[in-house]
Parts: sequence; C-alpha cells; structure tokens
Amino acid sequence: MNRLLTSALFFTVAAGLGATDAVAQATLVRSGGTLGDAVTYDLSGDPFELFVLLPSKNAGPTPLAILTPGDPRLLDVGIDLINLVQIGNLGATGSTSVVLPLPVNPALQGLAIYAQYFTAPGSPFFADDVSNFTAFKLGEAGTSVTAIESLDVRLAGQSQTTLDDGTVLIAGGAASDSAGNDLNGDRLYLFDPQTQGFELLGASLATDRAAHTATKLLDGRVLFAGGTNDTGAVVATAEIYDPVSQTVSAAAAMGVARVGHTATLLVDGRVYTTGGIIALDPNDPLAAINSLTPNTQVYSPVSNAWSNGPNLPNPRTGHNATRLADGRVLVTGGVEVSGLFLPLPSFSNDCRLYNPVNNTLTNTGDFGDNRALHSQLTLSDGRVMVAGGSDGNLILQTFFSRDSVWVYNPGTGGWTQGPNLGQPRSFGNLVEIAGVAHLIGGLGSVDPLSISGTPIVNIEAADIVTGLWTVAGQVAALRPVTTSTLIEGGARVFSTGGVTDGSANPLNDNSGEIFLP
Repeated sequence: MNRLLTSALFFTVAAGLGATDAVAQATLVRSGGTLGDAVTYDLSGDPFELFVLLPSKNAGPTPLAILTPGDPRLLDVGIDLINLVQIGNLGATGSTSVVLPLPVNPALQGLAIYAQYFTAPGSPFFADDVSNFTAFKLGEAGTSVTAIESLDVRLAGQSQTTLDDGTVLIAGGAASDSAGNDLNGDRLYLFDPQTQGFELLGASLATDRAAHTATKLLDGRVLFAGGTNDTGAVVATAEIYDPVSQTVSAAAAMGVARVGHTATLLVDGRVYTTGGIIALDPNDPLAAINSLTPNTQVYSPVSNAWSNGPNLPNPRTGHNATRLADGRVLVTGGVEVSGLFLPLPSFSNDCRLYNPVNNTLTNTGDFGDNRALHSQLTLSDGRVMVAGGSDGNLILQTFFSRDSVWVYNPGTGGWTQGPNLGQPRSFGNLVEIAGVAHLIGGLGSVDPLSISGTPIVNIEAADIVTGLWTVAGQVAALRPVTTSTLIEGGARVFSTGGVTDGSANPLNDNSGEIFLP
C-alpha cells in the first residue's frame, strides 16, 4: 500500500485506541453520483471507530495482509485513488456521511467507481470490520449509462419490481442465450443498484411465463399472474415470491387465463385484474382479438382466493389501469370488441372507475381520442396522465402512434388535453421523478400486432404543472418494449430487456441501463 496512506492510517488510528469492541456490522450506502454534482457515502458501524473509505476505479482485490501479515481478507476495491482516500471517525452514533464532489468532465462518462471501507484498530488484525462495497458508473445529468454488470441471458416480456430493500426483482420473460437459443423463462434475478450487479436466484418460477403482471403486495411479496408459457399458451396460474426467504410458492389460479391484462394493488392489499386475451395464435395475431375477455377479478392474499369483479362493458386488452389517491382504479382505453351481430375490434377511448368498496365499475369521462398500448401514471398531485399510444384500423391493419397527452382530474371526473409529446410513441414507460414526468422507450411508427416499428431514442420529460415536454436525454440501447422502474429512492430509472432494431426480432443485448435525470 502507498506509504503515505499507511503512515496516515497509523498516525490517525493512534488517537482512537479507546474505540469500543466491534458489535455492529459495517455498512456502506451510496447515493447520487452525477458528474458536476457529488456522490454521497453513508457509513454505519460501531460508535467511535475510525474508518478508512477507499474509492477506486477497479474492483481489486486488495489483500488486507498489506496492513497486517496473515490477515486473510480481501477488499473488493483497488488502491489506485490514494488521493481520494477518506479517513475519519464514526462518532457517537456510529454513523457518518462522506460527500465527494464530482467534476464536470464529459470524458469521465461511463467510468465505474467502486468504494468500500474498513474500521480500525482491530484485533488481531489492524483492520477491524470490513463493509460491503458499492459501485456505480459516472454520468452527466440527462444521460443513460449501462449497468456495470450484464444479465447472463437476453430477456423480453419479463417483469421488473423494485422491492422494499431497494433491489429490483426481474422475473420470467422470453429468455435466450448469446447464440439466440431459447432458454427457460422461469428465471428470477435480483439487481442491486448499490453494486449495479445481477444475481441469479436459486428459486425459480413454477411456470415459464412472459408478458405477465407482477404486483408488489403490501407485505413486500410479489404476485405474478397470467402471461404466456414456453409453448406460447396463455396461462391462468399465479405464484408469489417472498423476498425474505427468497422462495416462490403457488397462489390460487385466476378463473380466466389471460395475457395483455392489468393488475393493480388496492389500498386494502388485494389485487384487481382486468381484461386480457384468453388465447393466442402466433401465426394469426388478429385471431387473438376474438378471445378478448371482459372479466375482472380480485385476488385476496389473506384468503389466497380470487373473486369476480364487475365485467368491463366490452372485452378489452392493451388498456391501462392505475390506482387513484382515494383508492379507486382508473381503467382507460385499449382494444375492444363490440357489436351485437357482427363483433368488431376497435381502439377505444372508454374510461371506467372501479370502486373496491362496493365492487362496482362505472363510466367516467372519456379522453378525446382512441388509443391502446399507452402510458399511464397517477401523478404525485393525484391527477392521472395518459401519454401516447396506438390507434388505427385493426381490420385493415393500418396503425399509427399518437403524440397527444390527456390528464384526468379525479375531483371533477373530467379530462383536459395537455401539450403534445415531441414524438408520437406507443409502449412507452411513464415515471415521475421529483415532480417531473419522464417517458422512456417505445415505438414511433408501430404495428401492435407484431410489436414492431421504429424505436424511439429520446427520453422526454415534462413538469407536471406546466406539462410542456422537452428532450431530457437518450436511451443507451433501443428498448421499444422494455420494463422501467424507479431505483435509489426514486432518483433514477432502471430499464432492462426489449432491445431491438424495430423488426420484432430481439437483438443480442443483455445489458441493463440507468437513466440519470
């Protein structure tokens, strides 16, 4: 180890020889890390112990034997950034924060930074407790960086759920290896934003499934329902992942097999599912329209049972649903099949409100144009934003994406049109970060039957008060039909899967990416 660092350690530790015996685990949590701003490291451990925080550009390993011969432990960081080493005291609370300013230097874009700390003095070795390590990639605000690690498979149609501990559960999906060979779609991965690494869990889904719904329950478990299995058949099965035990258990099956449905967590902990497609024919996508269902069901985790809700007015898929602040659920748009003697499919502007208290479904104001496969989000101020989506003629198979945006006011039950998007898009992901809506991914020109079209590069953003859309950045990889979730306490957006050139054929990409607002 650098002599300057070694000397600093021993002289600094001499003042702290009265530190208490180790009883707490040393933990390290990172936040921030945008170029031109700062990265913050929160340290916790034993009160009054001295700490040595080592930032690094590599993952080591560094043997602690360089401090005490015979110490068998290894650090997960290098010692290449000696000038940035931080030495201090955890104080009476056993916790402190270290803030490191980051330069405005575009040349550092994508550079990985690792960090780890140890406390001292220890016995019989100089280093006492060793913390976990953190890692992230530097990036400018408004850019996307790929995660440090990649998945070991390529995924499409997987679900992605941010768990209570901040990790992201990635479940199922159509999986393939680097050569394009199909793999089982029963895999479960955890992505850790603190290390930007993926872990393949030992547990797996009982049913290979893709295009299913994943709903985080009030107790932190995740309910998977429906989707298609490895043969392409639509399934009614459901199962639950428990993040505490990292196990999967069977849940009661839905009364109706479905894909292209919605699943919304209710205030009381139940899950409300709506619509969907009962059967698919990969050789005739339009035939699936004839198997739409109007059925809605409610799952109770307490009784592990499904009960029927009120039917939608017409069979529906490609719609969206979000819970309002008062507990009701707003169901919007989609593809419907209507007509008494000659049922015909069409894009819809129909909007419904589900009331879980009395199990009723009532009409509310419709937005001004038809759409399916749109983005929908309940905003922090209680309103609901609907952006983009597909429209066209299903019989003639002519389609286009919309750029219009509508905002629903639960207080008045009415819709107002907001400023248009900069680009029309279907299949986008809508998230809110600090009062700003962000729209990520999607297709411009679109064929919803083959899920192909022109992938969109730009990430658009709009303040939820003004509603004016501007380009906020670009994706690192074209992910027209991807899954995106908030990570790091809602400060950043994490996306995986769905990488394509727009031809409906996935590209060989197994990366994850993180957008830095």
